[in-house]
Amino acid sequence: MAKPLIGYIKATYRGKNVEEAVAFATKKHKERLEFTSSLSTIQKKKSDLNAVIAQGYSYYSYLRGLQARFRIAKSKAGWGVTLNPFASKVVRLQFTWTDSFNAALTFTSYDIEHEKASILYTLASVQSYIGLRIRRENAEEIKQALHAFQGAAGMLDFMETTQIPRITTPKSGDMHPKLLQLVKTTMIAQAQECVFEACLPNSKLSKAVLTMACKVSVPMEVAPAAQDALLAVRRLLPPVARYHGKRGMG
Repeated sequence: MAKPLIGYIKATYRGKNVEEAVAFATKKHKERLEFTSSLSTIQKKKSDLNAVIAQGYSYYSYLRGLQARFRIAKSKAGWGVTLNPFASKVVRLQFTWTDSFNAALTFTSYDIEHEKASILYTLASVQSYIGLRIRRENAEEIKQALHAFQGAAGMLDFMETTQIPRITTPKSGDMHPKLLQLVKTTMIAQAQECVFEACLPNSKLSKAVLTMACKVSVPMEVAPAAQDALLAVRRLLPPVARYHGKRGMG
């Protein structure tokens, strides 16, 4: 991503600000590499993952800034769109990701909206992992897990309703609507399960416990059926990775 952007900056601008802009673009490219590489070793990390989340948010904000500054193409040969009416030249950026559920598949996009959706997807995954690794042995831990699962569900909902509709180019297979719905439903179910566990010690909340148990059971029952439907859909999806070809993750 950094090379075409830096080339554009050097060819378009002059003065001392060019060096600062190039240094900043290089820094953000390195930030993306660090963010994506940390995901492959996330299960080995024992430290707080809030730094990883902060890094993801920082890169997401950077992408929004690029949209406001440059005319970024949506395809390899596309003209590109921008929020800046004074940006006449086109910047073509390339983003490559591995499929969330099949590490053998990679997907390359030139659409910055797809890149933003991928970051949101990844942030939701990190939030869910934070929730899963909490033992939930006391009220405070249950509360922490609840917030993590709620954050993951909210991130997926924003991605599904706001970010993905902005993508007008082909999307990776792991962004299929049925798959997103399945993952979001699972996050909601786990959040409800946390509430259920928080209510258990209090006998005065017996009715609330019963209601919450029913609400938790519904998503849990729906999930296997949704997963079966998803597998059927994925068998019908075009071989995205073969169509676009495999490329490096840089």
